[in-house]
Amino acid sequence: MNSKLTFSEEDRKENIRRIGEVAKLMVDAGIVVITAFISPFREDRDRVRNLLGEDEFIEVYLNTPVEKCEERDVKGL
Repeated sequence: MNSKLTFSEEDRKENIRRIGEVAKLMVDAGIVVITAFISPFREDRDRVRNLLGEDEFIEVYLNTPVEKCEERDVKGL
């Protein structure tokens, strides 16, 4: 679904948009959906939040030092 997307700002935005649309389809079908994605742009998270109902979106923010993220990044991204 997202195999041709890169880490450019435009593609990151598109990635989150697609995730939101697929999550909405599943939520509308009565499925509980949990996603885990890095989304650096508040605007994109808000777009998905507005796509879903008020009680259907919970954002969890993890504040991890960049050094720890780099240490755990097996792909070197």
